[in-house]
Amino acid sequence: MMESEQLELRDIRTKVTSILQILKGHELNKDDKGVIGVITDHGQRLAKLEKLKDRLVVILIVMAVPASGGVWDALKTLVSLLK
Repeated sequence: MMESEQLELRDIRTKVTSILQILKGHELNKDDKGVIGVITDHGQRLAKLEKLKDRLVVILIVMAVPASGGVWDALKTLVSLLK
């Protein structure tokens, strides 16, 4: 009875260790970031993309101000054609 419980505990320990390696990465492999490291990297990359998107939106708005006169004329022409 005691031996089967020890085998079961050893099996549980092995499974928990495997799960930790998947989540954290293997401690001997520096390139293995694990799931947590990959998610962190993706979060940082998404933050950079969001900053880039925000900058592009500001640039497009600034560029649209001088071009708005031509766009306004084009919209008026389009509206007049639709009537």
